[in-house]
Order: sequence, then structure tokens, then C-alpha cells
Amino acid sequence: MIFLENLTKGMKMNKQQGFTLIELIMVIVILGILAATALPRFINLQEDAKVASLEGMKGALISSASMIHATALIRNQASNATSTWLDVNNNGTRSRADGDVAVVYLYPTADANGLTNLVDFDGFTLSGTEFRLNGVNGCEVQYAHPTAAGNLPTYTIDKSNC
Repeated sequence: MIFLENLTKGMKMNKQQGFTLIELIMVIVILGILAATALPRFINLQEDAKVASLEGMKGALISSASMIHATALIRNQASNATSTWLDVNNNGTRSRADGDVAVVYLYPTADANGLTNLVDFDGFTLSGTEFRLNGVNGCEVQYAHPTAAGNLPTYTIDKSNC
């Protein structure tokens, strides 16, 4: 018995320090799996930012068209199927250069006369009835004026090429 006690006293227990090779490989594999699942989400951030810009432009168009409609109602503008100028600044002249807006059924027309003075479209280009983000076709907000009295304008987001 004394022999065993002396034997165990002479032996020092070595404590393991650090990771074993297998543990290190497992950690690397787990981190790789997590990175592979998270990477697609980070890649879509740019597309999400573009779509958010389109949503912002749509909101600006809706607000501006509503303000023009309210102004036309207050000023007793006639609701016509043909384009007429709304004297927005009430200075007696009616033109796009003067900051006025062309309206159809009391909403801005879906052309440069109705849309140019409607919103500040920095970062967007106006192409017909479409506000294209950075001029890219398929990444745009489309506006259409009402087609009958009492109808509302339509706003469509095309994000097929964002």
C-alpha cells in the first residue's frame, strides 16, 4: 500500500490546455455553417435598401397627389377628363415653369406636366409615368392618374430589376 501511495505522489496530473484538434475542427465547421446561412441575408441588404427607396417615393407621390387634390377642391377646380392647369401658388399664371401642376379629375396628370413639380425625385429619373431609381428599368414606381371622376390614382412598384 505504501508503494502505491508513493507512486501516485510522484506522478503529476497533467491538465489539458487548449482545444484538441477535433474540437477545433468542429468549431470551424459550425462557424462555416452559420456563415453560409447568414450570408444570403446580408447580400439582400442592398436590394432591401432600393425597395425602401421605392416605397419612400410611392409615399411621397401619394402625399403630394393628395395635397394637389385637396388644393384643387378648395379652389373649386373643375373635374375634367382633359388636362387643365392648377395654379398651385395662386399667382394668376398657370405653367409648369411657374411651379404649377396639370391635373385630370383633380389629380396630377401622369406626364411631365403633372409630375415634374410634384415631388423632389433626387436619385430617380422621370421616364413617362415612371420614377426609375438611378434610371434602372424595372426598379421604379409607376403612377397613373384617375380614368374617371371619383376614381383614385394608382401607384405600382416594380422591383423586378432592383
